[in-house]
Amino acid sequence: MARIDHLKSFCLIAELHSFSLAAEAIGVSQPALSQEVKALEEGYQTELVYRKGNRITLTEDGRQVYDYALKIIALYDRSIEEVLPHKKRLNGELLIGASSGPGEFPVPVLLGMYKRQHLDVNVSLNAKTVAWRTG
Repeated sequence: MARIDHLKSFCLIAELHSFSLAAEAIGVSQPALSQEVKALEEGYQTELVYRKGNRITLTEDGRQVYDYALKIIALYDRSIEEVLPHKKRLNGELLIGASSGPGEFPVPVLLGMYKRQHLDVNVSLNAKTVAWRTG
């Protein structure tokens, strides 16, 4: 049986094309994420990802699970907002600055995940090349 946290991890892995980048982004070990995907694959009785070195791609079944997982996560998050009305909803502006490397990848993916969870927050990313000066 798929758990919501496994589906969230699976989506992040799919978006970053990497177990290690996803693990680093959410602060868990890469083997832990591998076990979560393995549990999903056992539940669905099919392979969900192709592993090629450090990069992963989704199988056809994996793409289908990813599409459903996004919908499930969105519905779950919305149910939390509606069932827990006393929970303070975040709103306002969030401006993130990043150098060009992280500003191109993985920060936009992580901000997208944040935005899906906090619909009333306007998120902006300012990614620029940083010039280092010495002396």
